Amino acid sequence: MLAGKVTDVSVMLEPFLVSASDHSVCRTGSLQITCKPLTLYLHEYSPVGVRDTDYNSVFPGGVTIAATFDRGLFYQRGNGMGSEHYGKGVDMQLGPVVGPLGRSPEGGRNWEGFSPDPVLSGIAVAQHVYGIQDAGVIACTKHFIGYEQEHFRQSTESDGYGYNITQSVSSNIDDVTMHELYLWPFADAVRAGTAAFMCSYNQINNSYVSSPDNRCHYSSDRFCRHAVTLTLRIICSKES
Repeated sequence: MLAGKVTDVSVMLEPFLVSASDHSVCRTGSLQITCKPLTLYLHEYSPVGVRDTDYNSVFPGGVTIAATFDRGLFYQRGNGMGSEHYGKGVDMQLGPVVGPLGRSPEGGRNWEGFSPDPVLSGIAVAQHVYGIQDAGVIACTKHFIGYEQEHFRQSTESDGYGYNITQSVSSNIDDVTMHELYLWPFADAVRAGTAAFMCSYNQINNSYVSSPDNRCHYSSDRFCRHAVTLTLRIICSKES
């Protein structure tokens, strides 16, 4: 969500999100941010530590640590991963994960997150956000939102398996279910101060979360306004 060089961040942020593949700030609302030119920012994946590097730890999977129901261990895991990212020169850890939440037991990435229980996931993600950011690294909570399957997440991937589709799969979710299940842990991440979100690949109710016309604005606007404000505040303070 953050990469490359920004020479002018005195910009009016548009009222929509930007997809993770755009490598740019998650944007929303009429928010004026001003600071001097800055260089952005190394990010790195891995739900269990720093990926594609040597001399780093492999931490327990999210679903494993959640099974302890131990807030202290949640924090320690986040802080440990954040510290190793910091030591490798990473500015943003692409995690923690609360999407997928775990709707389908067959979901191949469920283990990256914590639990299908939104309360447990919310507590776990909050402690991880605290731990990661206390280590001096930006936490990028993902994938926002409804990212419950890998199949047909991108049309280009599906082409390679012989499926001729032009759009990613759509997760069609009613308002009550969205708020009581899928948004719950993201809200707890916001309360914990997560500085960024990564958008999901899939569509929500037949439009992309990152698109100007997405039907999820009632949630993404209020969440992402907080995240982008905090992210740019961190960046500006680091550059000053």
